[in-house]
Amino acid sequence: MSTAILLLSFSIFSCEKSAELTPDDGGKLTMAGYQSASTPPVTLKGGNPIPDKQPIPDKFEWKLMKTVQLPMNKGLNLTSPFDIVSETAGDISWGSDGGCYSAIRCWKVTRAILAIVDVQTVTPDYLKTLTFVSGQVAWAPGAAPGYTPTWTNYMPVGTVIAYKTSLGKFRLVVVKSAFPLILDIYHENFYRVY
Repeated sequence: MSTAILLLSFSIFSCEKSAELTPDDGGKLTMAGYQSASTPPVTLKGGNPIPDKQPIPDKFEWKLMKTVQLPMNKGLNLTSPFDIVSETAGDISWGSDGGCYSAIRCWKVTRAILAIVDVQTVTPDYLKTLTFVSGQVAWAPGAAPGYTPTWTNYMPVGTVIAYKTSLGKFRLVVVKSAFPLILDIYHENFYRVY
């Protein structure tokens, strides 16, 4: 019996210290002799390590897709190939506002007028705060000197109109000229920077 106690006490008191739990610099308990702070990097297939970085966020800009001259009483699709179609077949059209002036009318999209702004300062987050409606954006001539007009020109040259498709995609249209109607069409462009 004394031999068994001697062997037991020998095994208890002669254990290696590497198997003891000890606090490391971070206050965590680790097995002594193991490297907890420098674990090997996770690797991709092929053995390439995954960089120890946060995911790179998407960058955003508006991309000029096309400049279009839209004839009177014609429609336009705001997606490629930007077809000019019959007046009511497009996303928008150019024609009579039902009164004295001309207007860009919505058929398959809704719109919000942004006034004259730099396209690259408009963000999708800002557009999500706006109310988009059906309807038209009317052009009206400027007033004669000394005369106060009773109308409003909602689309002078430089006006930016935001359109929202049925799929929730945003399109920006910049009025370059009213007669003839010339429009720059911009689409959302998200991309990654590596």
